[in-house]
Amino acid sequence: MGNESSTLGGGDEPRHDDGTTEGGECCGFRVLGIQEQSPASVVGFVSFFDFILEANGIRLDTKDATLMELIAQSEDRPMQLKVFNVKAQTTRELQLTPSRKWPGKGLLGVTIRFDSYEGAEDQLLHVLNVAESSPAERAGLRADSDYLLGTPERVFADAEDLHDEILDALDGSFQCYVYNSLDDQVRIVSIVPTERWGGDGVLGAEVGHGYLHRLPSVCRGTIGSSVGFVNLPKDAKAATDAFLKPQRLSENSQATSRDQEKQKEEVAAKAQPDTVAQDSQANVSTIKLEYFATESTTNDASCSSAER
Repeated sequence: MGNESSTLGGGDEPRHDDGTTEGGECCGFRVLGIQEQSPASVVGFVSFFDFILEANGIRLDTKDATLMELIAQSEDRPMQLKVFNVKAQTTRELQLTPSRKWPGKGLLGVTIRFDSYEGAEDQLLHVLNVAESSPAERAGLRADSDYLLGTPERVFADAEDLHDEILDALDGSFQCYVYNSLDDQVRIVSIVPTERWGGDGVLGAEVGHGYLHRLPSVCRGTIGSSVGFVNLPKDAKAATDAFLKPQRLSENSQATSRDQEKQKEEVAAKAQPDTVAQDSQANVSTIKLEYFATESTTNDASCSSAER
């Protein structure tokens, strides 16, 4: 890693096509995007700086389905998580209860990525200057104190990652996580890269990467905090659903079916007369309404970057 700058870089770690490592002592699940009102939104996760190392005492140092299975098994029951913060280089314990009792999808409402935390404190881009009226200024980027961390799906290990993201979103927009060293906060900004802003480049900012552009030492005494929430695509799936037992998946639909059956019976009871006159002799017959309901099992198994 050098002390490079770019108007829009190099990592030492070998990376796979999906940007992750296969496993090892310095691996865990990096916390990326957090959804509003989700179980993950209330436990104090810090986007990009937090790595989940253990769940219920089980080490998560291999890229497999262990965490997803543990989350599915712990639905509506507290889980104990061990979380490592790369900014402060400290570990803390968190308690999180997976649940579907919130407006979004999945049991946690967080985007995670299996990754190595070795050298993760260097995976950021220092904003050196911001041109007036540029896309960077309109996004609210601040020179000197802002550091670009990545998107809900991509970590900015170097300037090339930012360049690739900009090209993918040219004349569109993308969400970017930004750490500010003065506020000690990670926030989400929306960047609209374009050549049509009246200046050079498509971002209008210069960024630096390398040893001279690391976080100031004064920032390393705290874990920081996150503000704002990520907006995921409507077709995003929840990875944990693939590990829920069929009867668990059907509980919601069964409960709905029972509620509907109860409502029908209540309506029928109100509409049902106690007696009906049949003839002049006032013969009375009782009307009985019977309802037959069947409960079907829905197999809503799917999988997500929402908890990747």
